[in-house]
Amino acid sequence: MRDPATGDWTSHPIARVAECPNRPIVVIDEQNRVLHAFYTAPAPPAFSCTSRGGAIYEKTSSLDAISFPTDSGTAVVLDADTASVHNVSTSKQNVTTQTGLVVVAANSSTRRYWHHYDPLGPALPPPPPSASFTGSPLIGEAPLDVHFTDTSTGSPTSWSWSFSDGGTAGRPVSGSI
Repeated sequence: MRDPATGDWTSHPIARVAECPNRPIVVIDEQNRVLHAFYTAPAPPAFSCTSRGGAIYEKTSSLDAISFPTDSGTAVVLDADTASVHNVSTSKQNVTTQTGLVVVAANSSTRRYWHHYDPLGPALPPPPPSASFTGSPLIGEAPLDVHFTDTSTGSPTSWSWSFSDGGTAGRPVSGSI
């Protein structure tokens, strides 16, 4: 994604290498602020990684806090006769609740085309914040000046730190313990 304010590019993983994903496409639903990612990956039940295809999977993320699930996603195109569905494609146009979202894929073994239609619903809620931090250094003689780094996800808007000496802070800080 490109941040229009800064011009900076950021990446957001859709799948892990272990899932054997290939030929991904991403469709943006600006109206509902949702990203839809589709890709080919091994089909159940064998989940054998080949370049011949498998099934088409979908993962979604809020456009406001991009983070795709770490599971394999939802199989949206699956041929029960042969695990050779491949080459997912779309119309490459904007999607809305009025247009819905259609993807097509081919099965080169059976020479059939498959489609998936998603009527598109309301926007996904952003993921809740998840508190996390690191500290450095972690060992030393008391009193030890420790720098805490906020590694929280989900765009927290406030912090509440409690220290062993009874002190508190409402923002990411360094402190002595």
